[in-house]
Amino acid sequence: MTKIKSILFLLVAFTIQLYSQNDINHWETIVIDSQEWKYLPAFSEPPSDWMTSNFDDNSWSIGFGGFGIGDGDDRTIVDTSTALYLRTEFEIIDTSKIIYGVIHADYDDAFVAYLNGVEVARSNIGVVEDTPSYDELPHYFHEATMYRGGKPEYFEINKNLFNNTITEGINVLAIQVQNDGIESSDLSAIFFLSVGIQDASQNYMNTPEWFQPPVFLTTSNLPIVQINTNGSTIIDDPRITAQMKITNNSGINHINDIPNEYDGQISIELRGSSSQRRFVKKSYGLETQLLNGENNNVSLLGMPKENDWILYGPFSDKTLLRNDLIYHLSREMGQYATRTAFCELVINEQYQGVYIFMEKIKRDSNRVNIAKLKSTDNTGDELTGGYIIKIDKQTGTGGDGWFSSIEPDEYESRRVYFQYDYPKVENITDSQKEYIQQYIYNFENALFSDDFKDPELGYRKYIDVKSFIDFFIANELSYNVDGYRLSVFMHKLKESEGGKLRMGPIWDFNLSMGNGWDCFVQNRENWMYNYNEKCLGANSQIPFWWSRLLEDEYFTNELRCTWEDYRSSFLQTDSVINYLNQRAEYIADAKDRNFVRWPILEVKVHFNFFLGGNYDAELNYVKDWLSFRLNWLDANMFGYCGNLESTSGKLNSTVYPVPSNNTITFEFYLPQDSRVNIVLYDATGREVNRLIEDAIGRKGFVKFNFKISNLPKGIYFLALNAVNERRVHKIIKI
Repeated sequence: MTKIKSILFLLVAFTIQLYSQNDINHWETIVIDSQEWKYLPAFSEPPSDWMTSNFDDNSWSIGFGGFGIGDGDDRTIVDTSTALYLRTEFEIIDTSKIIYGVIHADYDDAFVAYLNGVEVARSNIGVVEDTPSYDELPHYFHEATMYRGGKPEYFEINKNLFNNTITEGINVLAIQVQNDGIESSDLSAIFFLSVGIQDASQNYMNTPEWFQPPVFLTTSNLPIVQINTNGSTIIDDPRITAQMKITNNSGINHINDIPNEYDGQISIELRGSSSQRRFVKKSYGLETQLLNGENNNVSLLGMPKENDWILYGPFSDKTLLRNDLIYHLSREMGQYATRTAFCELVINEQYQGVYIFMEKIKRDSNRVNIAKLKSTDNTGDELTGGYIIKIDKQTGTGGDGWFSSIEPDEYESRRVYFQYDYPKVENITDSQKEYIQQYIYNFENALFSDDFKDPELGYRKYIDVKSFIDFFIANELSYNVDGYRLSVFMHKLKESEGGKLRMGPIWDFNLSMGNGWDCFVQNRENWMYNYNEKCLGANSQIPFWWSRLLEDEYFTNELRCTWEDYRSSFLQTDSVINYLNQRAEYIADAKDRNFVRWPILEVKVHFNFFLGGNYDAELNYVKDWLSFRLNWLDANMFGYCGNLESTSGKLNSTVYPVPSNNTITFEFYLPQDSRVNIVLYDATGREVNRLIEDAIGRKGFVKFNFKISNLPKGIYFLALNAVNERRVHKIIKI
């Protein structure tokens, strides 16, 4: 351990030199997966010096890589264990010829790699300098990719590390591979070591067919963000101190340009819940700081001054555009949505890919513009706002809160859990907790009551309807699987400033627009607000609010008019597609580098339903998906915009939602008193049900609900006969 720490100290102390591909004449491979390795499946702790060059491994088994079980990618099948230890020797002819080194790894589920006893790479377990125990669990489940047609991940090693670890002659590469448990059904261990050579000399093997050199970022049309952690590992908590530089010229940015956007101290940590566990490309939360650790409010990349920021790394969304698009559309709706800026990220001289630099959702006059609540604001108007509440997992940035008082019969064990976001849990007072809980309790009970449609007694007394409509449109347009139930923010203003509960800001749409595989979330048809009916087993359920709101014609008609207004402007299909095309063109060069760093275009990563195999296919999939979805919503959006009475002397009607698997709403206007007959037919014209027969209808507006949950799936027709006219509507039961 002493040797390891001393080398790591050297890595921190030296001034790092940036290399480019132009400094390297060619690449060669010195260790391949299929060569002979010594291996030990471990059921107890091995000797502490097992990774060093002097260790005696004669008692270990011998085999040819790769190693593992379960995936059909193993030349050597090993016993199931929590850890597998590997060692192989290689010879270096001339260290002076080597500029750079890179380890390629395809693994399940974690590993740490050592050169002559010095740690040079790790993934998904522990922190740098800490040697994992044989039974230590990985941070998350990680699946190998090569057996599925993918490429291995790469981990860079710079020249200084090589100079301090490898020697001319025999060297040892040692790998500790960690499984996610003794009961795991698979394990993979496939490793390569390649080096960049500075001249034309040829001493080692050719690189594998799939090999691509690591990305050495030199220039970009995007802002370049560089972070130096001074040898520390970025972890989930607590934040570590680091240095950040941002270069943002009006044209091309160079890696060695003097940073003109920011050059100073930050604190940084990993961010996310499931994404942090599942994705090798991490996202980060950071705070700009003064040297004494105090907040440093600065304007970055055209965004208003603040100190809390996010570096979001799109991974499962292979277009890299889904969040950027939906935030743009939300701002077009007149709602605040976090501002974004594409950038390319380098951490400790190693390229990390395309990121989105963005604002954190936070109370601020330029973000969520609500009043600042102090610990002394416990009475009167000051107590009434502002608050930010969220519905989310309790992992990641989750916190304390309370359960909804409403327990719909079907989901008694899955009541919605509200969390305090602002004021923070450690700052909010008991009086403030009591106030906001009571307010949402009153809203839910008003919405749940028989008088829920009443403008004074019902839900409208408590909420800003427009914000709820915009939230509904954003989540239904994108068919967001997390919509309504996870990453859901809402905020409340002071009574003197309007006072009502508002939905938003919207957040986290990477699993939308067809990017998902469970509970039909890849569909372009149907509604997401009724997710509970499709996914009865899901732990996170959608509040009853949305289905209840859609029972009120005031809400649905406002919804329909808002939808039609948006469709005539920024939600025109051409406008949406043009925005995607412009953003794709903007990141065109950077996205190519991103998918060298993260070679996932040919592999389904977690949640992917569609596999395009290349970027253009992924982008076209989203454009086609949205074009279809927009048209479907035109035909099926709830409500009626305008006055059914406006067609003078004529029978007028509308039906929604289509398709449906439960309840259909039928609205019509009778221009005069009339007998009314409503009949439901199947696709063959056979009468299924006489819903209303020879009833006397009075002149005016009529709303009629009926259930179709007991009908087989298929196409039906609803016929209305009144005032000597006939109106027929198509219904789809799903």
